Amino acid sequence: MDEMQVMLAEWSCAKTIRKYAIAADGDDVEAFVDLFEPDAIWQRPDGKTYRGHEEIRAVYTARPTGGFSRHLVSNIVVDLNDSEHARARSVTAVLKAKPPADVPLRVRPSVLMVAYEDTLRRSGDGRWRLLRRESHLLLDMREPEDHA
Repeated sequence: MDEMQVMLAEWSCAKTIRKYAIAADGDDVEAFVDLFEPDAIWQRPDGKTYRGHEEIRAVYTARPTGGFSRHLVSNIVVDLNDSEHARARSVTAVLKAKPPADVPLRVRPSVLMVAYEDTLRRSGDGRWRLLRRESHLLLDMREPEDHA
């Protein structure tokens, strides 16, 4: 791969990570699931692991909705293994507030900080998708009743 191809692949992988943040805050289950390879492994901050589109879809669909949620992604570093595989690291601050939570927020949101370690693979359609996403909780500033 020449330098421009490497930069484009790294940018595309980082875009997948940014799209994950947007989809995690939204309601489009198919857009969220489509960020993962069909055989993906998704390990959540609580240590639970989900495999494949059906399990990932079920977890996303079952999550609480409403309120306010924003995933603020930073420190994305992508390293290509080859033209089809990459590793990435990033940190995300997650802000959440239960309904009613109108913008601008007038309540104190719960704050989490999560470190991600990702393995990405270029799919047959040329898009980079998550093959493995490992989540590690770094900071937990939720109220005790929010842990349920």
